[in-house]
Amino acid sequence: MQIDESPPDVSDEIADILWTNVACELARHQDAESRPQIEALFEHDLLDPMVFGDKDTYRQIVEGDVPAWAEFGPAAFNVVDWYERWYEPQQQQDREPERSTSQLENQRREWERGQESAQGGHYEEGTFVKDMPDVGRNDPCPCGSGAKYKYCCG
Repeated sequence: MQIDESPPDVSDEIADILWTNVACELARHQDAESRPQIEALFEHDLLDPMVFGDKDTYRQIVEGDVPAWAEFGPAAFNVVDWYERWYEPQQQQDREPERSTSQLENQRREWERGQESAQGGHYEEGTFVKDMPDVGRNDPCPCGSGAKYKYCCG
């Protein structure tokens, strides 16, 4: 276990929480083999002092001199689950700018396609010519019904 480095994308506060919880679990199991590494974490101020206090308290817990620790100490902690819950949202946040850039690019393309289709039915400059002749109110309706325009479609 190297304590000198934490993953580059993990803030110091997150690393302190992680190391503190690892130390709690090792203390809960009275793991004497990890004691030198945990004491090094104390020396580097990488453990939350509110949990253990100091190295002496940690030693007492590991040696079993604090019997209530296993029962009343901090709740069990799964490092892998915690890290995955923290790491996955971080990864998503890191990908957000890429996603938003691609979304903007897609929206721009759709807008351009819409502009092209709108321009596809454009008219050339000049005089506008009506397809239908002017119909007077009393003329026969152009729909072919035979009735006057004013009684039919007008």
